[in-house]
Amino acid sequence: MESVAEKTLTEGKLGLTRKEVIKIYVLRELKSIPRSTADLYKSFNETYPLPKREKSRSYVYKTVQEMEIEGLIAFNPDGRKKIFSLTNKGEETYNTYFSVYGKSCERILIVLKKMRDDARNQWKDIPVVLEDDDRKYISKLIDVASFIQYVVLKHLHHHNRRIHGYEVYQYMKERYSWTTSDSYFYEVIKGMVELAWIEGEWDDDYRRSKRMYVLTDLGREPNFSNVEDKALYHIDQAYKFVKDLLSLFDKKG
Repeated sequence: MESVAEKTLTEGKLGLTRKEVIKIYVLRELKSIPRSTADLYKSFNETYPLPKREKSRSYVYKTVQEMEIEGLIAFNPDGRKKIFSLTNKGEETYNTYFSVYGKSCERILIVLKKMRDDARNQWKDIPVVLEDDDRKYISKLIDVASFIQYVVLKHLHHHNRRIHGYEVYQYMKERYSWTTSDSYFYEVIKGMVELAWIEGEWDDDYRRSKRMYVLTDLGREPNFSNVEDKALYHIDQAYKFVKDLLSLFDKKG
């Protein structure tokens, strides 16, 4: 496998800010047991599932302070310590975050798992209905170009015949309830022709209404495996990231 550049995944890919994700983490921790800010930070440092950044300590302390001001958490004094617990408003906020972002993560994971399983020839038909935001998040999470390249080449390998780009576009839409814009899809197809992985020819030389594509020798090995590895790498990376984010939600609560 050729080396693949890692895609930087942040909370923003799923419509959240870093502060919102830390809030979700604090709310989840306080659902189980009241804690001091120091205990919350210790837990954060040991169990926070997403990548940490510089100045995390001061950021966590400041976020806890803001959450107290917002009425999401309240404290009881224990000597010089403040022991925080969840307020009703905090619990409602946590549940709202889950209904919006937690549910979105669950739907996105189904699609990413389909993509992974299909690449490994472990076909499973798991129904999912995506919302518009889910589709936008998926486009930000995966390497869209390499995934389109992979699906096009796999279709040509599997069917061993000429295909029209729209056939693959519709397949992606029906299989994953997701696809990119048609203009970007055909831009990627054009790039594949320029790389000589596929060749385009008119279905009817007289009418020239439908462009059909065939596989070239360059579209076979080793290029096909390299494209497949790159697409799958980014899907695996996205799957882990979304799964880690979903772990911030106590679904029993």
